[in-house]
Amino acid sequence: MAPIKIKLTKVRESDKPFHPNNIQPGEEREGLMYEAPKVDECFYLQYEGRISHFRTSPVVKIVDENIFETFNSIYQIERL
Repeated sequence: MAPIKIKLTKVRESDKPFHPNNIQPGEEREGLMYEAPKVDECFYLQYEGRISHFRTSPVVKIVDENIFETFNSIYQIERL
């Protein structure tokens, strides 16, 4: 998959988070998606022009092509 520029938004915490984090609902991050979310794997967002990345806890459910749930949060992907 070629990298896709996206905005990742935290929609809300999961119903039973494994461990709450300090990411507030509505928080947005922009970067490059190299792979779509996959169940049992962490999702990575590569920041453009930087070596660093953002990583979620493991994905537990794919709701639809734009929304996925991790152990701790529910996220929405928007292609830019």
